[in-house]
Amino acid sequence: MLGGRWNLGVDLDRKPMWKVLLVYYNMKYIYGSVRVYRTENGYHFEADVPTSIEARCGLGDDPKRLMLSELRSYCSGYLDDVLYDCKYDGKKWRSREEIDEWYLLADPFWHFPRMKRR
Repeated sequence: MLGGRWNLGVDLDRKPMWKVLLVYYNMKYIYGSVRVYRTENGYHFEADVPTSIEARCGLGDDPKRLMLSELRSYCSGYLDDVLYDCKYDGKKWRSREEIDEWYLLADPFWHFPRMKRR
């Protein structure tokens, strides 16, 4: 998307749930509407505002994604922000699913381990 507008995206992989909720509510407070996606390793958050390295860094985006965006920005002259809908990790295809805030708030309760019977 040369010269286009990239939406602000934040990728949170393997983060504690309090940090996920913190990022969600901060984005919702600052930017209004936020789309939430559940991935195999965590969550993606997207807002319909232009992306910036400072905003992504402040919200705790993945450091590798930040580094790659800065390198591509240095080489091409424009800042991109890529979150994939589907990707191939060498073994299988993985995709993300869009969820609403109610599912996001209920997620921690579905992942508690069951107690073992004695």
